[in-house]
Amino acid sequence: MAVSPKKQFDESLINYYDEKVVTHADTVFRFAYALTLNFDTAFKCVKGAFNVTADHLEEVRRAPDGSELYLLIRECWKICQKAEEQKPRGTPTPVVELFRKMDRLDRAALVVTDIVGLDAADGAKALGFQEKDFREHLARGRRALLTSTLPV
Repeated sequence: MAVSPKKQFDESLINYYDEKVVTHADTVFRFAYALTLNFDTAFKCVKGAFNVTADHLEEVRRAPDGSELYLLIRECWKICQKAEEQKPRGTPTPVVELFRKMDRLDRAALVVTDIVGLDAADGAKALGFQEKDFREHLARGRRALLTSTLPV
């Protein structure tokens, strides 16, 4: 099997990646962790999302300004859906335990809106939902959070 040559990027594209894409690493990791509830799996999902984004960096830069986070979340979601469920390491925190009990789609809608910060329309598009279905998942996720017995 022939090894494909590494892509060469010009300096402006590298600066764009550093300034506009990499800045979202923490947010994308939080999203992936909330979906997988496992650090190793979340890391693999985030790494995959950033690899896909880097492979299409010229196109990403041409996208509307500020859409980098949306694109990263969309790619991360695709990868996380394929990831095998793994148990959290150690003793789960109360939040992890609550998330573990939630439906994964409800959890995804809740996290993409209330932690990542996408609005319902963008969250629905990023996760591939119809907006009505997304809002139903979001409502169930918020209800689960509000009716939980999390210690405060």
